[in-house]
Amino acid sequence: PLRFGLKYIKSDDTEGVPVMIHRALFGSVERFIAILLEDNGGKWPFWLSPRQCIICTVSDKHVDYAKEVFFRIQEADYHISTDFSDKPLPKKIAIAQNAQFNFMLIVGEKEQASRVVNVRTRHKKDHKEMTVDQLL
Repeated sequence: PLRFGLKYIKSDDTEGVPVMIHRALFGSVERFIAILLEDNGGKWPFWLSPRQCIICTVSDKHVDYAKEVFFRIQEADYHISTDFSDKPLPKKIAIAQNAQFNFMLIVGEKEQASRVVNVRTRHKKDHKEMTVDQLL
């Protein structure tokens, strides 16, 4: 108010300088989130992502093992989703990548037999097969 020479007339006809009260409780949080979104192009870091991991099954024969994996990861307090649909696996992976999941866990015949998951990142990189304990 002083820098702009702001004044008002009080009830007793004298001039007064207005007091400006500013409180931005969420302004810095909003700026932080905006910067985080802009810097990462909408791809949230793993620790903040609401879509940390998704399990995609090759077919409905692997759903039981995928559910075991799901519950193990969920018990470790990670955000995990599943895709047990009858869509082809490449379609499931494309959908998961577009949804910005950090990790896609692929479960098929070979993974079920050896009690592992095939780990793939959203950057289209195949990692390797891991046990759930190694993953966690």
